[in-house]
Amino acid sequence: MVHADNRPMRWVLPSVVLSALALAACSPVEDWREVRPPGSGLRLLFPCKPTSLTRSVVLAGATVELTLLACAAGGSAYALKHGDVVDPARVSPALRVLAAASALNIGAEAVAGEPHTVAGMTPNPDARRRQLQGRLPDGRPVREEHLTFARGTRVYQLSVIGTSPSAAATREFLASALLQP
Repeated sequence: MVHADNRPMRWVLPSVVLSALALAACSPVEDWREVRPPGSGLRLLFPCKPTSLTRSVVLAGATVELTLLACAAGGSAYALKHGDVVDPARVSPALRVLAAASALNIGAEAVAGEPHTVAGMTPNPDARRRQLQGRLPDGRPVREEHLTFARGTRVYQLSVIGTSPSAAATREFLASALLQP
């Protein structure tokens, strides 16, 4: 959600992500599977079976049906958020709000990140890969790496969050994203 002037409001981590983090310590090792979320146009690999949740949120000045797919494996939560902002003028602000909300959720300093591309995406200066360090609501230190990008008016954010996420699994998850023609 955002204020009227597009400042991000604190988003509470959705219960599915908090549950995934809570169960991460007892989750099995990675069990990679290809996932093609309906309506996303995206194909990617998850290291576990994701659960889906869709809700209406205000994103870049408009109400958007934002879908979250998330699961836990190897001590980390893996997530995809995606939704259609409809108006091309809202794409860049939406990508910035998604990134700012992630930083705010873990009390991390917002960072510019590095430009990044995903096969099939629409070029956008706000398509970025970021690494954040912060804290979970219970005070435990946490690291998050996420990637924001868009195709047309659909925005995406891939995230890996945990106390010490596997670099190899994070790389595999983020690199697996492919937008279908």
